[in-house]
Amino acid sequence: MKSVFSQYRGLPRDLYILAAARAIASAGAFIMPMLTLILTQKMGLTAAQAGLLVSGASFSYVPGSLIGGKLADTFGRKKVILIAEVLSAVSWIVCGFFPESTSIIPFIIVAYLCMGAIDPSSTALITDLTPPDKRKTAFSLSYLGHNLGIAIGPLIAGFLFLNHARWMFWGDGITTLVAALLILFFVAESKPQTDATAHNEKEASVEGSVWPVLRARPFLIWFTLANFLLTFCYAQLFFSLPLQLESLFGDRGAQSFGWVMTVNAVTVLLMTPFIIAITKKIHAIFNVAMAGGLFVIGFGAIYWASNLWVFLATTIVWTFGEILSSTNANAYIASHSPQSHRARINSILPLVFGMGFGLAPMIMGQFIETYSIQNAWLLVMMLSATGAMLMVWLGVSEIKRESTKG
Repeated sequence: MKSVFSQYRGLPRDLYILAAARAIASAGAFIMPMLTLILTQKMGLTAAQAGLLVSGASFSYVPGSLIGGKLADTFGRKKVILIAEVLSAVSWIVCGFFPESTSIIPFIIVAYLCMGAIDPSSTALITDLTPPDKRKTAFSLSYLGHNLGIAIGPLIAGFLFLNHARWMFWGDGITTLVAALLILFFVAESKPQTDATAHNEKEASVEGSVWPVLRARPFLIWFTLANFLLTFCYAQLFFSLPLQLESLFGDRGAQSFGWVMTVNAVTVLLMTPFIIAITKKIHAIFNVAMAGGLFVIGFGAIYWASNLWVFLATTIVWTFGEILSSTNANAYIASHSPQSHRARINSILPLVFGMGFGLAPMIMGQFIETYSIQNAWLLVMMLSATGAMLMVWLGVSEIKRESTKG
């Protein structure tokens, strides 16, 4: 037990501040998990219409991520994070004045665009601050901060949803501003300039645009394509799952979803240190493959679920997969990216497999209307299995490549 938690000691102070800021912002992240229900119940849209709009909002993440990655590599990570968080907060606060009107959709899109700019900048900043052997731990600390907030955020949102929707938006904006203030005053800027800070040959700075860098690292492209399938499946947490809970439990669907999200976050908080300690010596790509296998079991079992306790039990299973995927995917990309292009690579690759979040509502919205919400989980099970097998193949190929070089 002592060794499990001691792995988080001795990290740079800035990492603890970043984790705290993320915890605060996540505690107020009321809108993203509830957006599908806001569109269907508050605005009266169909599942297909909501799917298109959620996909549209998610796709605004694309230009935000690309622009944010470029600016972070050029001007510094902290500056981009602060500007994006302030713009996002203002957008949510404006939405709070018209919480049930479709006129707020452009502001939601702006907020998602800003979220896109924050993620690659934050990932690059964490990578700058940690050596390769500490990165799984560093990313898991940030992940724990996020889930510390998520443990209470969606549950509060579930109770605010029916009668106090405007406070969902205002709460999201206010907590984002508080997080920005923490970063402003307590986190240093980072923008590596020389190879003196590179930890190995793969991370040494290179010249030119990001595209030749990626072409020289095809294993990153294959990893991204395989992870796209897993991300598509995980995205059903925010689209298909709320719809199924609503269909089973009616007005209690939002609160039921809040309980699912709370169990998810509590599981992350309790189990992440143990899972990281147990799997830290396993190659990152095989850990992601295991995540796919857990998605097969956890999401696949929802096909037969009809009781809230069953949903909560399956949540624990797919959450184990989420833990492995979230902490190991970032570590894998970080250890294969030159520091000169760190933020840009962390904008493009997660953007590609993150398109699973954008495409999932649109595709699954049509699938659900044609084949039913229950059958959606059979499709998710098959796609998760495919993603897991692709990861295994890629991991075996990389081991063979490294042994040939040796």
